[in-house]
Amino acid sequence: MEDIRVHLESVTRRYRELDEKFAEKGGLASFFGLYGRIGELLDQISTSELDLLVNEIQRAKETLNHLQEAVTEIRVFKEVVASAKSRVAPASPKS
Repeated sequence: MEDIRVHLESVTRRYRELDEKFAEKGGLASFFGLYGRIGELLDQISTSELDLLVNEIQRAKETLNHLQEAVTEIRVFKEVVASAKSRVAPASPKS
C-alpha cells in the first residue's frame, strides 16, 4: 500500500512541475483541452481524404517536374542556337 502512495505522490509532484511550466499559457488543463480539441478536429478528417490529397500533390509534383524538364530543354536549345548564330554571324562592315 505504501508503494502506491509513493507513486501517486510522485505523479502529483511531476504533474505540478509540468503545470508550473505551462502556467504562463493556461496550465496543463489548457494543454489537455487543446489536445482534446485537436483530436476532435483530426477526427473530422478521414485517412482516405489525406491519401487523396497526398496523391494529388504527388501528381502535381510530377507535372511540375515535367514542365521544369521542358523549360530546361528550351533553355539549352536557346543557348545552342545563340552559340551557333554567334559563330556564323557576318562580320560587321569596317569603315
